[in-house]
Amino acid sequence: MGQSEDEATKYWNRILLLQSERDDWIKRANFARERFHSLKKESEHRLFVLKSEKESISNAEKKASNMVHNLHERLHNLQVAVQKCMSEKRKLEEHLQMVKSDWDKANNELQKEKKHVQCLTVEYDKSCETAQIAKIAVEVVRQELQEENERVQRLTDNVRIAESRASFAEAKLRDLHRKIRSKDYKACAICLTKEKDLAFGCGHMTCRDCGTKLSKCPICREQITSHIKLFP
Repeated sequence: MGQSEDEATKYWNRILLLQSERDDWIKRANFARERFHSLKKESEHRLFVLKSEKESISNAEKKASNMVHNLHERLHNLQVAVQKCMSEKRKLEEHLQMVKSDWDKANNELQKEKKHVQCLTVEYDKSCETAQIAKIAVEVVRQELQEENERVQRLTDNVRIAESRASFAEAKLRDLHRKIRSKDYKACAICLTKEKDLAFGCGHMTCRDCGTKLSKCPICREQITSHIKLFP
C-alpha cells in the first residue's frame, strides 16, 4: 500500500512535471507562433518595402536611362553648340581684327583731325585778332563817318545859307543888271557898287579900286597898258 502511494506520488509528480513542461512548451509555442506571425508580418512588410524599393529602383533606372539618353542628346547638342561657338569665335576674332584695323585707321584720322583742329584754332585766334582789329577799324570808320556826317550836315547848312545868299545876290545882281542897262548908270562892272572913274587903253572902264588890281581888261581881256583917271 505504501509502495503504491509512492508510485502514485511519483506518477503524479511526473504528471505535474509533464503538465508544467507542456505549459512551458505551450507558452514557447505561443511565443514562437506570435514571433512567427510577427516575423511573417515584418517579412511581408519588408517584402512590400522591397517591392516598393524595387519598383522605385526600376523607375529610377528608367528615369536614369532617360536622363542618360537626355544627357547624351544634350551632350550632342552641346558639342554642336560648342562647334558653333568656336565658329562664331573665329568669326568674332576676324571681326575683332577688322575692328582693330578700323580703330587704328580711325585713330590716325583722329590724330589728323586733332592737328587740323589745332591749325583751325590757331587760324581762329588769328581771325579773332583780325576781327578785333577790324572791329576797332570799323569803330574808327564809324566815328569818322559820324564826323563826316556832321561835316556834311554843316556843309549842307552852309550850302543852304549860301543858296539863300546866292538867291539874295542873284536878285541884287538882276537889279544891278537892270540898272547897268539904264543909260544914266555908271557902276563898275566888277564890284557893281562904285562908279566908273578909271579907263584902260582899250577904252573900257572900271572903278579905281578894282582897275588898279587888274592886269587884263575884264571886258575884252586885252592886256592893260595904261590907266586913265576920270573925273565927274
